[in-house]
Order: sequence, then structure tokens, then C-alpha cells
Amino acid sequence: RILKKETFKKECHTWLKKGIRSYHKKLWTGNYYRLYNDPEKGLISNVCLANQLMGIWCVKILGLKEYLPAENIRSALKTIKKLNFNATRFGFINGMRSVGTPETISSHASEVFVGENSCAAMTFMLYDNYKDVGLRAAEEMYKAVIETYRTPWCQHCYISSKDGHPCWGKAYY
Repeated sequence: RILKKETFKKECHTWLKKGIRSYHKKLWTGNYYRLYNDPEKGLISNVCLANQLMGIWCVKILGLKEYLPAENIRSALKTIKKLNFNATRFGFINGMRSVGTPETISSHASEVFVGENSCAAMTFMLYDNYKDVGLRAAEEMYKAVIETYRTPWCQHCYISSKDGHPCWGKAYY
């Protein structure tokens, strides 16, 4: 629209509609969007990713229309709070199984991934009923990083969901 390319605009809109239909059909569990579903290979994961709504955060801060149904967003936020947020006192566990246990396929899934956790917290802060959850998640994670383990200049990619200690991926933020 901005570039005044009507044909391309229509093409992008068609792709978006097709992508949203496929996204919903393959990933919506009835409560949240699963991590992946590859029907051709028979691979499916019912992991609830803490940051599954990052795209919604992006469109909301840009003032664009949410592309997922509002009831799905509310349900996903509620489920992420129940599964990922309530499982640790350091933010959100990155990947939780629908039965309420951390995904153990990798330590990445069962810990608090600092960057992803920050994005999830910001998404929660955009919704009045969940603003306090986002603020608490960010605050508790950063308390562990900055106050308890004093690693603000050598922040790790993820911290332990059990005690908040840095456990993998040194970076320099």
C-alpha cells in the first residue's frame, strides 16, 4: 500500500490469509499454538512455547491489526501463564508440555531463555489482564541476572529455571 503496488499488495494479502489458515489448522491446540506440526513427516510437538505470540507483539507495537483471533490470543496467554510462568519464579520456562512438565528434549526448552523471556514479557504487558504477569516475569528474570548472579555485562542466553543461575551461552549485551 505504501509503495502503491496494488498487485503486490494483493499477492501479499493472499499469502498472509493462506499462511494464517495453515498456522491455525496445524498449530492451534484449542488452548495455545503448539511448537510445530509437520504432517508430511508425522512430527508433532505439543510444547507450549512461552514466546509463541511474538508476532502479535510486533504487529501491536506497529499499530497493525492482530492477525490471530482475539479469543485465541487470550487463551494462549492464559495457558502460557499457567504452564510456563507458574513453573518457575524466574520468568517463563521456554517450553512446557501440555501436562505441566518442562520439555526435556534440550536444556534450551527447560530453562528461562533470556531474550525469548523478555519478548514474552513484553507481549504480556500489552494486555491489561496480563500486564502484571509480564512485569513480574521481566523483573524476576533480571533480578537473577543483575542482583543475584551479577552478570549484566556478560548476560547468558539462558538461566536456570530452578535457581536463576546463568547456565548457557555467554554473550555481551
